[in-house]
Amino acid sequence: LWTIHGNSYDLSDFVTVHPGGVESILLGKGRDCTALFESYHPFTENHRHVLSKYKPIIPPHILKAMSIEGSNSKLKREKKKFAPLLDPFYETLKERVYNVLKQEHHIDPIKDRCATIPRAIYYFIIFAGLICSGYMHVKRSLLGSFLFALFGWLLGALGHDGGHYTVSRNPRINDLAVWGMSFLCNPIMWQVQHTYAHHTHTNDFDHDPDLHHFQMLLRVHRRFKADGDFFDKQRKIPYVLFAYMFVVFGECLKIPIGFIMDGTIYGVVEWIDCHRIGRYVASIAHLVFYIGIIMLGPFLFSDTPAANATGGLLWTLKGFAGVFIHIGSAGLMFALFSQINHLNEGSMMSGKNSSISSTNENDESSSVLPSSSKSEPHGKSLVIKTNIDHINNDGSKDKLSTPLTPAKDS
Repeated sequence: LWTIHGNSYDLSDFVTVHPGGVESILLGKGRDCTALFESYHPFTENHRHVLSKYKPIIPPHILKAMSIEGSNSKLKREKKKFAPLLDPFYETLKERVYNVLKQEHHIDPIKDRCATIPRAIYYFIIFAGLICSGYMHVKRSLLGSFLFALFGWLLGALGHDGGHYTVSRNPRINDLAVWGMSFLCNPIMWQVQHTYAHHTHTNDFDHDPDLHHFQMLLRVHRRFKADGDFFDKQRKIPYVLFAYMFVVFGECLKIPIGFIMDGTIYGVVEWIDCHRIGRYVASIAHLVFYIGIIMLGPFLFSDTPAANATGGLLWTLKGFAGVFIHIGSAGLMFALFSQINHLNEGSMMSGKNSSISSTNENDESSSVLPSSSKSEPHGKSLVIKTNIDHINNDGSKDKLSTPLTPAKDS
């Protein structure tokens, strides 16, 4: 079943005709997919029209309670309760975004939502660079190993956009484009980890796997236990850079192995469709590909080492150097442009100094790069709390405390 705005629906007969493709709708099966339902259909009402053709399935425990009481009025109330509700705040936000895109940037949010021709040409150029540098990598060129990491990182943009179904209107092209993430993360895991979990539960400690990646080396959330002064090391820029060199190793090997074996990512998000043989085999195939090309390629496809001991040692060391350069460079590029925002002042405090509080312990503090100073974090970043009146459907207001990070030099 698909859960949307608290309702459960059986959309099985709609899967094969879903305009966005099979994979995108199956990503929400078996869980609350309200965020996917809303965020991927922002400028249309077609998704609501389709959903209106399906009757919500009232949970069995409620039906049982109703049958015991025999109350028709209660049944009507429950049906009304499970009816989808529109959020006035979100509807207004969508309208404003649409107008800004249309009027100020001359972008049609409906027609211009996929890769442009120049963008497609850019992807092809990056892919060509990837192939050439990959050949250099397996032939033991250290420059080639770095360039292979660089082009793999750049191609990750294609994987990211494909994972958000924005490369093409053709779902199959998007499914193929996701594999552009192959040199940064397991593509099958990426859609569960990023497309669903991170964008549905952003910065929610219990449900966002992105907050759990670096437990061995970094403390990225206050709810992780501060082990003495160990995590004070992340105040030092060299230490953080060292830790980030292993990001891609974790995303392509360590985490996917647990993902495949346990069917979860850190136990915070479940791999619902792990029973689908195609997805399961594809996730394993990526592991084999990554190990074979990145880690074993310089040893399997390069010239044989010299017969003497010195030549053999140099051959081996150069092979390991290429692997290290690729993994470390890719990790740094990926982390510094995506994961650095998970470091914050509160998490950098040691056990005796971790008293920085937040209005919500699931919220992250402002994004900062740590510095060598023990007195204040890099950039003297502040956390500004702004109260937003959120108008509910019943007319009541909620105060939403939202952290904002000021611009540099502000």
